[in-house]
Amino acid sequence: CETGFSPKASHSHGYKKGCDFWYRKTFKMDKAYEGYHFMLCFEGVIVFSEIYVNGSLLERSYSAYCEINIDITDRIHFGSTPNVIAVHIDGNSEEGWWYEGAGIYRHVRLYAKPPLHIAHNGLWVKPVLKSDNDWTVELETEIENSAYIDD
Repeated sequence: CETGFSPKASHSHGYKKGCDFWYRKTFKMDKAYEGYHFMLCFEGVIVFSEIYVNGSLLERSYSAYCEINIDITDRIHFGSTPNVIAVHIDGNSEEGWWYEGAGIYRHVRLYAKPPLHIAHNGLWVKPVLKSDNDWTVELETEIENSAYIDD
């Protein structure tokens, strides 16, 4: 939302009055992706937000500085049925004493992975200098198998 300046508004919001607002994205998912693992990732959403997928509230966030990752595998519709992602933002909330802006301020990504996959942020690499031209690489990988069922 666009608002004007007001001496009564918070200095942390640049003396601009906050407001509530919504984002919505509608899309269809090809049936070829049935059986995949779906992760919805928000890299940056301002302070207080609520994230809905196909009518279900799946996540609340209370910090503007944390990535939000949501497994939406069991919420995805395939074929002609549309999917709706809706995000409610409380534009009156604030976390810092500096101007934080409002809304979704970084990328939003939907990852579709086969059931056996590298976990989100599941790769760690550390190059180590042994001598002038001699390096080794330490590596760790976290693997997820979303098809595994423990009976």
